Amino acid sequence: MSATQGPEQERIAINLSLREWLVVLLLVTALAAVMPRIPFRPRTPEVDRDYRMPYALSSRYDLYRRFTNLSAAQYPTILVGDSVVWGQTSHRDETLAHHLNELTKQRRYINAGLDGMHPIALAQLLEHHAPAIQKKDVILQFNPLWLMVTSPDQKLPENPLLNRPGLVPRLAVGANGTIQQRLEAAVARLFHGLPLERWEDQLAEARMDFLAWSLDHPYESPLKAISSGLPPSEDSYTVRMLPWSGTEKAKLDARWPDLEKHGQWQAFERVIELLQARQNRVLVLLGPMNEHMMSAPMRDGYVALKRRIQEKVEARNILCFAAPTLQSNRYTDICHPLGAGYEELARELLRSQSTWLLGSPQSR
Repeated sequence: MSATQGPEQERIAINLSLREWLVVLLLVTALAAVMPRIPFRPRTPEVDRDYRMPYALSSRYDLYRRFTNLSAAQYPTILVGDSVVWGQTSHRDETLAHHLNELTKQRRYINAGLDGMHPIALAQLLEHHAPAIQKKDVILQFNPLWLMVTSPDQKLPENPLLNRPGLVPRLAVGANGTIQQRLEAAVARLFHGLPLERWEDQLAEARMDFLAWSLDHPYESPLKAISSGLPPSEDSYTVRMLPWSGTEKAKLDARWPDLEKHGQWQAFERVIELLQARQNRVLVLLGPMNEHMMSAPMRDGYVALKRRIQEKVEARNILCFAAPTLQSNRYTDICHPLGAGYEELARELLRSQSTWLLGSPQSR
């Protein structure tokens, strides 16, 4: 092709007729409609028994929904809670769920914990993003850390969910929301149920977080991510996995609040009510807490708090297992055990609650 022909040919190539543009539009529309349905990933993959949500994707609530949908279909018992359940200071094959499976020789327990899920956030997470957790056995962990008062003027933030955008869907915003939230909710309601919304959901289901996954797995092939039903679980989130020092200087001297008036406890009661309304069989796991790290007055207050929480939970005809105090070198801080601590906790839990934990699964 000569130099004089190049530009002319290029202009002809992009100057399509109206009919040709319509053909292009139809092809693009068809491709956009078909792509989300192409099974790059299996629709019902087997969830590994040591799977846990990748830390980097803790705010991807659509993935949490998919994970709990798959888990509820494959596991009779789901562990729900914050970073203690997730296993912030342990590898994924050292968590409480892992040791329960190992000790029972069963593929029975799945880790549905999520980092930072204080009870107010957990209530919203389960209500809006985990509808599949129904008619299941649920080990619901309560972390007293969220009640701990470390200063005289400490108060619950006015908006405890400020740093969790997307946790409460726009359609769930009520009259008490901000003007911006109410406007967004109105627009969301306008498009709710339209084909465009379903198409958007399909795209969200099909897309993969290649950037986030690649950062966590720099030496692995991205084909592994494409073929997986969920983003691969990993242990790339590293924290200080060292035993607590055990010195007097490292001890805390905090207070405990009036339980019934605390917003986090009120939210935890809403979580219990939600799970019961969905016909789940619930066992509350209270703690664990590193009582070695507490001053004598703080520890006395915690003993009284545990007794009160157990009374409140058992009044609802729900079993409440107060985690025993583990060996001091099996904690890393006030509430997170190391892998050996989770194994000790799993043994104690099975010793105390084996009837509940090994009971016949409910009819699904």
